[in-house]
Amino acid sequence: MNYPRTRARRIAGNAMPHLRRLWNGYKKWRFRKMLDKFTTDFGLVVKNGPFRGLKYLPESSDGSLLPKLLGTYEAALHPALAAVLQRGYDNIINVGSAEGYYAVGLARCLPGVRVIAFDTDPRAREMCAKLADLNGVSDQITILGECNPEVLASVIGNRSLIVSDCEGYEAELLDPHLVKGLDRCDLIVELHPLKNSTSPDLFETRFKQSHQSVLVRGKGEGQYQELKAFKWFDRRLATYEERAGFAGLWAVLTPGAGDPVGDRKATVA
Repeated sequence: MNYPRTRARRIAGNAMPHLRRLWNGYKKWRFRKMLDKFTTDFGLVVKNGPFRGLKYLPESSDGSLLPKLLGTYEAALHPALAAVLQRGYDNIINVGSAEGYYAVGLARCLPGVRVIAFDTDPRAREMCAKLADLNGVSDQITILGECNPEVLASVIGNRSLIVSDCEGYEAELLDPHLVKGLDRCDLIVELHPLKNSTSPDLFETRFKQSHQSVLVRGKGEGQYQELKAFKWFDRRLATYEERAGFAGLWAVLTPGAGDPVGDRKATVA
Protein backbone atom coordinates (compact mmCIF):
# COMPACT_ATOMS: atom_id res chain seq x y z
CA MET A 1 0.00 0.00 0.00
CA ASN A 2 1.07 3.58 -0.67
CA TYR A 3 -1.01 5.46 1.94
CA PRO A 4 1.89 7.68 3.20
CA ARG A 5 2.86 8.66 -0.34
CA THR A 6 -0.75 9.30 -1.36
CA ARG A 7 -1.33 11.41 1.76
CA ALA A 8 1.85 13.40 1.11
CA ARG A 9 0.74 14.10 -2.44
CA ARG A 10 -2.69 15.21 -1.23
CA ILE A 11 -1.13 17.58 1.33
CA ALA A 12 1.26 18.96 -1.29
CA GLY A 13 -1.61 19.42 -3.73
CA ASN A 14 -3.68 21.28 -1.16
CA ALA A 15 -0.73 23.53 -0.29
CA MET A 16 0.08 24.52 -3.87
CA PRO A 17 -2.62 27.20 -4.32
CA HIS A 18 -1.57 28.82 -1.05
CA LEU A 19 2.12 28.74 -1.99
CA ARG A 20 1.28 30.15 -5.42
CA ARG A 21 -0.62 33.05 -3.84
CA LEU A 22 2.31 33.73 -1.52
CA TRP A 23 4.75 33.70 -4.43
CA ASN A 24 2.58 35.98 -6.57
CA GLY A 25 2.18 38.39 -3.65
CA TYR A 26 5.92 38.46 -3.02
CA LYS A 27 6.66 38.85 -6.72
CA LYS A 28 4.27 41.79 -7.06
CA TRP A 29 5.75 43.51 -4.00
CA ARG A 30 9.32 42.83 -5.11
CA PHE A 31 8.65 44.04 -8.65
CA ARG A 32 7.33 47.31 -7.26
CA LYS A 33 10.44 47.80 -5.13
CA MET A 34 12.74 46.99 -8.04
CA LEU A 35 10.84 49.25 -10.42
CA ASP A 36 10.99 52.14 -7.94
CA LYS A 37 14.76 51.67 -7.62
CA PHE A 38 15.25 51.47 -11.39
CA THR A 39 13.25 54.60 -12.15
CA THR A 40 15.03 56.48 -9.34
CA ASP A 41 18.42 55.49 -10.73
CA PHE A 42 17.74 55.69 -14.47
CA GLY A 43 14.40 57.41 -15.05
CA LEU A 44 11.48 56.34 -17.23
CA VAL A 45 13.44 55.63 -20.40
CA VAL A 46 14.36 52.43 -22.26
CA LYS A 47 18.05 51.76 -21.65
CA ASN A 48 18.96 49.03 -24.16
CA GLY A 49 17.87 47.34 -27.38
CA PRO A 50 16.49 48.79 -30.63
CA PHE A 51 14.26 51.28 -28.78
CA ARG A 52 16.99 52.66 -26.54
CA GLY A 53 16.14 56.23 -25.52
CA LEU A 54 12.37 55.73 -25.81
CA LYS A 55 10.69 57.78 -23.07
CA TYR A 56 8.16 55.74 -21.17
CA LEU A 57 5.04 55.89 -19.06
CA PRO A 58 5.06 54.94 -15.36
CA GLU A 59 2.98 51.85 -16.12
CA SER A 60 2.44 49.22 -18.79
CA SER A 61 -0.89 47.85 -19.92
CA ASP A 62 0.41 44.27 -19.85
CA GLY A 63 2.46 44.48 -16.65
CA SER A 64 5.95 43.91 -18.12
CA LEU A 65 7.22 47.42 -17.45
CA LEU A 66 10.64 46.73 -15.92
CA PRO A 67 11.86 44.49 -18.79
CA LYS A 68 10.75 47.18 -21.24
CA LEU A 69 12.68 49.87 -19.39
CA LEU A 70 15.73 47.62 -19.16
CA GLY A 71 15.41 46.88 -22.88
CA THR A 72 15.40 43.13 -22.28
CA TYR A 73 11.76 42.73 -23.28
CA GLU A 74 11.42 40.08 -26.03
CA ALA A 75 15.17 40.38 -26.60
CA ALA A 76 15.11 37.30 -28.84
CA LEU A 77 13.52 39.59 -31.46
CA HIS A 78 16.29 42.19 -31.38
CA PRO A 79 18.14 40.78 -34.45
CA ALA A 80 14.88 40.69 -36.44
CA LEU A 81 14.07 44.26 -35.41
CA ALA A 82 17.58 45.42 -36.33
CA ALA A 83 17.02 43.94 -39.79
CA VAL A 84 13.62 45.55 -40.41
CA LEU A 85 14.93 48.93 -39.28
CA GLN A 86 17.25 48.84 -42.30
CA ARG A 87 14.38 48.40 -44.76
CA GLY A 88 11.96 50.87 -46.26
CA TYR A 89 8.24 50.64 -45.61
CA ASP A 90 5.13 52.47 -46.71
CA ASN A 91 3.71 51.85 -43.25
CA ILE A 92 3.94 49.72 -40.13
CA ILE A 93 0.91 47.88 -38.77
CA ASN A 94 0.96 46.84 -35.11
CA VAL A 95 -1.87 44.49 -34.15
CA GLY A 96 -2.19 44.20 -30.37
CA SER A 97 -0.23 47.35 -29.68
CA ALA A 98 -0.90 47.56 -25.92
CA GLU A 99 0.55 50.85 -24.60
CA GLY A 100 2.72 51.26 -27.69
CA TYR A 101 6.13 49.72 -27.00
CA TYR A 102 6.47 48.58 -30.62
CA ALA A 103 4.21 51.14 -32.30
CA VAL A 104 5.91 54.16 -30.73
CA GLY A 105 9.35 52.55 -30.65
CA LEU A 106 9.26 51.84 -34.39
CA ALA A 107 7.82 55.28 -35.20
CA ARG A 108 10.67 56.89 -33.30
CA CYS A 109 13.26 54.75 -35.11
CA LEU A 110 11.73 55.37 -38.55
CA PRO A 111 10.85 59.08 -38.77
CA GLY A 112 8.13 59.87 -41.27
CA VAL A 113 6.86 56.29 -41.59
CA ARG A 114 3.16 55.96 -40.80
CA VAL A 115 2.29 53.54 -37.98
CA ILE A 116 -1.19 52.08 -37.53
CA ALA A 117 -1.74 50.64 -34.05
CA PHE A 118 -4.68 48.33 -33.28
CA ASP A 119 -5.84 47.30 -29.81
CA THR A 120 -9.27 46.31 -28.52
CA ASP A 121 -8.59 47.71 -25.03
CA PRO A 122 -9.62 51.40 -24.70
CA ARG A 123 -7.19 51.95 -21.82
CA ALA A 124 -4.30 50.56 -23.89
CA ARG A 125 -5.22 52.87 -26.78
CA GLU A 126 -5.27 55.86 -24.43
CA MET A 127 -1.85 54.91 -23.07
CA CYS A 128 -0.48 54.46 -26.59
CA ALA A 129 -1.61 57.98 -27.48
CA LYS A 130 0.13 59.34 -24.37
CA LEU A 131 3.33 57.46 -25.17
CA ALA A 132 3.30 58.75 -28.74
CA ASP A 133 2.85 62.31 -27.50
CA LEU A 134 5.63 61.87 -24.93
CA ASN A 135 8.02 60.88 -27.70
CA GLY A 136 6.89 63.46 -30.24
CA VAL A 137 5.55 61.00 -32.82
CA SER A 138 1.78 61.56 -32.49
CA ASP A 139 1.60 62.79 -36.08
CA GLN A 140 2.97 59.44 -37.31
CA ILE A 141 0.59 57.17 -35.43
CA THR A 142 -3.05 56.28 -36.05
CA ILE A 143 -4.61 54.35 -33.15
CA LEU A 144 -7.58 52.12 -33.89
CA GLY A 145 -9.64 49.42 -32.16
CA GLU A 146 -10.42 45.97 -33.51
CA CYS A 147 -8.57 44.66 -36.56
CA ASN A 148 -10.17 42.05 -38.82
CA PRO A 149 -9.04 40.68 -42.22
CA GLU A 150 -11.04 43.27 -44.17
CA VAL A 151 -9.66 46.18 -42.14
CA LEU A 152 -6.13 44.82 -42.32
CA ALA A 153 -6.28 44.49 -46.12
CA SER A 154 -7.43 48.11 -46.37
CA VAL A 155 -4.31 49.48 -44.62
CA ILE A 156 -1.60 47.34 -46.22
CA GLY A 157 0.66 49.41 -48.44
CA ASN A 158 2.93 48.44 -51.30
CA ARG A 159 5.46 47.33 -48.66
CA SER A 160 4.29 47.05 -45.04
CA LEU A 161 5.70 45.65 -41.83
CA ILE A 162 3.17 43.85 -39.62
CA VAL A 163 4.02 43.29 -35.95
CA SER A 164 1.34 41.12 -34.36
CA ASP A 165 0.60 39.98 -30.81
CA CYS A 166 -3.11 39.29 -30.65
CA GLU A 167 -3.35 36.38 -28.22
CA GLY A 168 -4.17 33.59 -30.66
CA TYR A 169 -6.30 35.61 -33.11
CA GLU A 170 -3.31 35.69 -35.49
CA ALA A 171 -4.43 32.33 -36.92
CA GLU A 172 -7.71 33.88 -38.08
CA LEU A 173 -6.37 37.30 -39.01
CA LEU A 174 -3.18 36.61 -40.95
CA ASP A 175 -4.54 34.44 -43.73
CA PRO A 176 -3.30 35.27 -47.27
CA HIS A 177 -6.55 33.91 -48.69
CA LEU A 178 -8.52 36.51 -46.73
CA VAL A 179 -6.07 39.44 -46.68
CA LYS A 180 -4.88 40.69 -50.02
CA GLY A 181 -1.34 42.04 -49.89
CA LEU A 182 0.08 39.80 -47.14
CA ASP A 183 2.41 38.23 -49.71
CA ARG A 184 4.41 41.48 -49.89
CA CYS A 185 4.50 42.24 -46.14
CA ASP A 186 7.26 41.59 -43.66
CA LEU A 187 5.71 39.96 -40.59
CA ILE A 188 6.82 39.49 -36.99
CA VAL A 189 4.08 37.41 -35.39
CA GLU A 190 3.96 36.21 -31.81
CA LEU A 191 2.50 32.72 -31.88
CA HIS A 192 0.42 31.31 -29.05
CA PRO A 193 0.73 27.51 -29.26
CA LEU A 194 -0.99 27.09 -25.88
CA LYS A 195 -4.12 28.47 -27.54
CA ASN A 196 -3.47 26.87 -30.93
CA SER A 197 -0.87 24.09 -30.95
CA THR A 198 -0.83 24.01 -34.77
CA SER A 199 0.09 27.69 -35.22
CA PRO A 200 3.85 27.22 -35.97
CA ASP A 201 3.15 24.69 -38.72
CA LEU A 202 0.12 26.68 -39.87
CA PHE A 203 2.16 29.83 -40.52
CA GLU A 204 4.95 27.93 -42.24
CA THR A 205 2.44 26.29 -44.58
CA ARG A 206 0.50 29.48 -45.31
CA PHE A 207 3.56 31.51 -46.28
CA LYS A 208 5.87 28.83 -47.70
CA GLN A 209 5.37 29.95 -51.29
CA SER A 210 5.90 33.65 -50.63
CA HIS A 211 8.14 34.05 -47.58
CA GLN A 212 11.21 32.78 -45.84
CA SER A 213 10.16 31.65 -42.37
CA VAL A 214 12.32 31.85 -39.25
CA LEU A 215 10.96 30.58 -35.96
CA VAL A 216 12.34 32.54 -32.99
CA ARG A 217 11.94 31.30 -29.44
CA GLY A 218 13.29 32.15 -26.01
CA LYS A 219 14.28 35.33 -24.22
CA GLY A 220 17.54 36.17 -25.97
CA GLU A 221 20.84 36.97 -24.36
CA GLY A 222 22.70 40.20 -23.72
CA GLN A 223 24.84 42.17 -21.33
CA TYR A 224 22.84 44.76 -19.43
CA GLN A 225 24.80 47.05 -17.17
CA GLU A 226 21.66 48.28 -15.42
CA LEU A 227 21.02 44.83 -13.96
CA LYS A 228 23.95 45.46 -11.64
CA ALA A 229 21.70 47.90 -9.79
CA PHE A 230 19.89 44.85 -8.39
CA LYS A 231 21.05 42.14 -6.03
CA TRP A 232 22.20 39.03 -7.86
CA PHE A 233 19.12 37.04 -6.81
CA ASP A 234 16.81 39.76 -8.20
CA ARG A 235 18.38 40.01 -11.65
CA ARG A 236 16.42 37.12 -13.13
CA LEU A 237 13.19 38.49 -11.71
CA ALA A 238 13.97 41.92 -13.22
CA THR A 239 13.74 40.44 -16.74
CA TYR A 240 10.65 38.31 -16.03
CA GLU A 241 8.01 38.92 -18.71
CA GLU A 242 5.02 37.31 -17.00
CA ARG A 243 4.66 34.46 -19.48
CA ALA A 244 3.74 31.92 -16.78
CA GLY A 245 7.05 30.09 -17.28
CA PHE A 246 6.71 29.65 -21.04
CA ALA A 247 9.25 31.02 -23.51
CA GLY A 248 8.05 33.38 -26.23
CA LEU A 249 7.62 32.04 -29.76
CA TRP A 250 7.52 34.16 -32.93
CA ALA A 251 7.36 33.63 -36.68
CA VAL A 252 9.52 36.11 -38.59
CA LEU A 253 8.46 36.12 -42.23
CA THR A 254 10.33 37.88 -45.03
CA PRO A 255 8.69 38.18 -48.48
CA GLY A 256 10.26 37.27 -51.77
CA ALA A 257 12.20 34.33 -50.36
CA GLY A 258 9.67 31.54 -50.51
CA ASP A 259 10.99 28.17 -51.66
CA PRO A 260 8.45 25.74 -53.13
CA VAL A 261 11.14 23.02 -53.35
CA GLY A 262 13.21 23.14 -50.17
CA ASP A 263 12.39 23.90 -46.56
CA ARG A 264 14.14 27.05 -45.39
CA LYS A 265 12.59 27.22 -41.95
CA ALA A 266 15.16 27.96 -39.27
CA THR A 267 14.94 28.15 -35.50
CA VAL A 268 16.74 30.69 -33.36
CA ALA A 269 17.03 29.93 -29.65
